[in-house]
Amino acid sequence: MSTTITLVIRRQKPGDSGSFFMEHQVEADGKTVLDALKEMRDTVDPSLAFRAQCKSGICGSCALRVNGSARLACSTFLSAVQIEGRVVLEPLLNFAVEEDLVVQDRPFWKAIEAIKPWLWSDKGYEHEAVVPPQVKNGTDCILCAACYSECEVQAVKPSGYTGPAGFVQAHRFVADKRDHGGKERLKLLETEGLWSCAHSYNCSEVCPKDIDIGGAIADLRSQALAAGLGRNAGGRHVAWFTRGVRRNGKMNEFWTLAGTRGWRIIFDLPTGLAMAIRGKIPWPWGKKAKSSREVRRYFRSKNQ
Repeated sequence: MSTTITLVIRRQKPGDSGSFFMEHQVEADGKTVLDALKEMRDTVDPSLAFRAQCKSGICGSCALRVNGSARLACSTFLSAVQIEGRVVLEPLLNFAVEEDLVVQDRPFWKAIEAIKPWLWSDKGYEHEAVVPPQVKNGTDCILCAACYSECEVQAVKPSGYTGPAGFVQAHRFVADKRDHGGKERLKLLETEGLWSCAHSYNCSEVCPKDIDIGGAIADLRSQALAAGLGRNAGGRHVAWFTRGVRRNGKMNEFWTLAGTRGWRIIFDLPTGLAMAIRGKIPWPWGKKAKSSREVRRYFRSKNQ
């Protein structure tokens, strides 16, 4: 017996500021979201707009939001994502909508272009250069923009932040021994928001290629610090956070905030005073964690 589900599609006509939902009943058995969209366009409404090319999870053009999470339409089966017999389809977030499920993706490509994702080198190669295995999966990125859609920082910082996909592209070149960008490439990444990532890991969760995007960004930050960069609030936060954990086995909230904010902490005094009155200010010289010795041994084993 076949299963029927209700497809709920957010639609928006070019030039309109508002959107509306359209519902359609489809047979779900063995069908992907893309199959259902094509069926609807061919049999119900030929004006339905969406993007699709390879139908094999390679090109990345069919990315959209399914029940509130970015996915590839061609590799998402209706039966796997239906909730109480319904599947809601919407355009990607953090983009202006052109029509229906089609978004204006020019900002995404401009953000990628801003980090100059190509080899920086004017010299020949005397021997084979092998990219380290731990970053090789970054080359699997299909630039579908699913991570860009779900990035919370992208939502509040639409300019000056290259986004998750851009940092993945940069990471592969930083690791490439043929690339001579070094510190200059890392400086460029800082201007493009390297320290703005909020570690929500939404990007890693929705990546259809299971790329560890959060790990790539963390590694780029580590390399920036090793190169003497990170002279900003983000870099100071990492340094003071690490210092507290290394010394006490846990973060020291007081000194992490003070070290991160620097002299600007004076602007936090009203909030700090209100917290102190209510006994919410963490003690600057708090107790060490019971596992502090083990934590220090770990840092020594990593030469940190």
